[in-house]
Amino acid sequence: MRILLFLLLMSGLTYQTQGQEMYDLHPCGTVLGRSPWLINYQANPHLFARRTGETLYVPLTIHIVGNNDGSNFYREQNLVQALCTLNADFAPSGIQFYVSGQIRYIRSTEYSSHSTIHKGAEMMFKYNVPNTINTYFVGNASSFCGYNLPYAGIAISQNCAKPSDHTWAHEIGHHFAIPHPFLG
Repeated sequence: MRILLFLLLMSGLTYQTQGQEMYDLHPCGTVLGRSPWLINYQANPHLFARRTGETLYVPLTIHIVGNNDGSNFYREQNLVQALCTLNADFAPSGIQFYVSGQIRYIRSTEYSSHSTIHKGAEMMFKYNVPNTINTYFVGNASSFCGYNLPYAGIAISQNCAKPSDHTWAHEIGHHFAIPHPFLG
């Protein structure tokens, strides 16, 4: 009986330590569910105006967040390629994104690797630019690949922001009130 109890205890410790790896990221930190707008749209699609064939251009403000010492910043080369992937993902919908203004660099270790979404919201309220979709590329976005705060902005972990990743498109889909873009 003691041996069985010991084996169960050891397997539980092994499982717990594996789940605590720094870069073991969860796919999406956005809360599941449909927004009131989406519920209304799905119930009454005929009440909403349809767009013409024109492309809708959407401005983005890009914030690249690194450490206090100037390390761990997302590379601009990756950003350009990730923007191309984002635009390719949204091309069928007639939406194209562009960088509005200069890329903003933030030296803040506490924001670069934030452990709570509340800390990410604090960062966004401090640095957001109005009338654009604010996107923050950080080292670790609260242990998620990314999350969208509809009232603030989008945070994306660098490990999930490689040029061919679709995390950015997924989170912008949340910004547009889509419950879980590209997942069925």
